[in-house]
Amino acid sequence: MRNVRAIALKELKSFYVSALGYVVLGCWLLFTGMVFVLMLGDREPTADMEPIFRNCTILLVIVLPLLTMRLLAGERAGDQGIGTIELLLTSPLSEWELVLGKFFATVFYLLGLVLSSLIYTVTLKILGKPDIGPIIGGYVGFMLFSSYILALGILMSALTNSQVVAAVTTIVASLALWLCNWLPETLGKWAGWLKWTSMLSHHEDFWRGVVTFHDCLWFVSFIFFFLFAAKQVIASSKWR
Repeated sequence: MRNVRAIALKELKSFYVSALGYVVLGCWLLFTGMVFVLMLGDREPTADMEPIFRNCTILLVIVLPLLTMRLLAGERAGDQGIGTIELLLTSPLSEWELVLGKFFATVFYLLGLVLSSLIYTVTLKILGKPDIGPIIGGYVGFMLFSSYILALGILMSALTNSQVVAAVTTIVASLALWLCNWLPETLGKWAGWLKWTSMLSHHEDFWRGVVTFHDCLWFVSFIFFFLFAAKQVIASSKWR
């Protein structure tokens, strides 16, 4: 765990010493702030965080891949085309430690986004009487949904040397897995199976404060699968 912690702290620090971390944070605060203002300006405003959780999913699909695109693709590309992944792989560091360290760094950064959005919860608490259950459920879904995209992004970053390719493929794959929920029923059993793979179909209940073991297990299973696949890709690079 010492190596995992060291990598996580190093990567987390890199988010806050570069413009990328502040750009993502700024986009998050701007978008959520606009949604919150529009929510309060509604004719019949409700003390509910669901509009923020619902409308910010598409933002997460677009901005989170910017955090993961360089985590492994950047190590491969290195400075002036000289990668550092070989140095990491020949150090006393396992593939799991490398993958988990980078994953936990993005998760801790994600917690910063959560903390920054608590201002809206506090405001709702002051202005009204919100139901805390749906808000907690929404934040649980937010963390699982975002961690899913981050794990997918790490896998895509492990598969390529290009940070741009890693970001684009993560966004496209996330959108595809998001839109599977609206496939027509004419596809028969394939429609049902593909809808099951849609992360949106497992995320919607969280917005309403419904946290089920089935949906939590679905997200955790796919997060583990993506991270395990990334670990296998890194391990295979030792034999290239």
